[in-house]
Amino acid sequence: MKKENEITPEQIVEEVTPAGTAYVVSVTKNDKIYKAYLKEADKKTISQAFSKMRNVNSESFDIIEVGEMVLRKCFIGGDVEILGDDKLLISASIQCYNLIEVYDSEIKKI
Repeated sequence: MKKENEITPEQIVEEVTPAGTAYVVSVTKNDKIYKAYLKEADKKTISQAFSKMRNVNSESFDIIEVGEMVLRKCFIGGDVEILGDDKLLISASIQCYNLIEVYDSEIKKI
């Protein structure tokens, strides 16, 4: 039986097309598991994340802020409590930071 806050596999496929990839972030609080279903970060989201990383006045940046932005922009369903409860939000945001995927590359003068 489908719970009210669950997203169906059909909804995931519908939402992530054409990106083609979906993720689930699970956060446990007081023995209850909260889930957020996410679509793959698009170019605009990745660009905004890098912009936030560049705008900090030091070598470090706030991965929670970057992760939260990714979480909110890529959220396609699940437990909305994750977006409203600070501790759930922080835990999920730390994981969502990892969705900003960059491949190794190099440039050489020839």
